Amino acid sequence: SGTKLHTVANAVTFSNTTTETDLFTFSLAGGTLGTANAVQGRMTIGTLAGVSGTFTIRLKYGATTLTSSAITLSSTYETGVYEFVLFGDGTTSAQEASDKWFSVREFTGAMGGTITGTHFVTASATSAIDSTSAQTLKVTGQFSNANASNAITVSDVVITKIQ
Repeated sequence: SGTKLHTVANAVTFSNTTTETDLFTFSLAGGTLGTANAVQGRMTIGTLAGVSGTFTIRLKYGATTLTSSAITLSSTYETGVYEFVLFGDGTTSAQEASDKWFSVREFTGAMGGTITGTHFVTASATSAIDSTSAQTLKVTGQFSNANASNAITVSDVVITKIQ
């Protein structure tokens, strides 16, 4: 467990665009990571009828993209969880990050359908950002193709500090 830093209950939905879009953004106070603290985030993701291309999710800290993970879309409903951890790596100007995205594909196009596949994607990275100053922490999403059927909804974001 940890200290709650930020929550978002309102859903963010976007579709039919190739523009990179913020799924959530948060100003992480300077000194939060220190030399050995961490923040973790978790969000619920539902992808509705993504029929073409890929969907990429990115974790960003300051002006740096730390991780970038993509899944291939299909014509069935997907729901899942995206999680990340960002931690101070020995000094206030060194960080490590990792993320994972797990989703389940359902045949019927609605919750409770038959599971027809899963996605599990992970990534990790290091950065050298001054964590003594406030930095923007955000997760973005981007479709590779603009298609009216490509849509994603993100809800229930929770960011906690681990020390």
